[in-house]
Amino acid sequence: MTSRSRTPLIIAAVVVVMAILSGAGILLGGLYWLALVAVRRGARRAWARQWRDIEPRWSGRKGREPA
Repeated sequence: MTSRSRTPLIIAAVVVVMAILSGAGILLGGLYWLALVAVRRGARRAWARQWRDIEPRWSGRKGREPA
């Protein structure tokens, strides 16, 4: 096999590796984003739940006022 006949194979291998790495990066980035969304959503819900318990004592209100 001459170096001339290897060149297309090397180029194809590089393209395949780059495609695999790009796909893996996109997949991992998407999974990270989904995990971040879930954690933030849980934190917002916990904050809202805690605020519901604390706000009446903090503000001096006994019951809920109409919105």
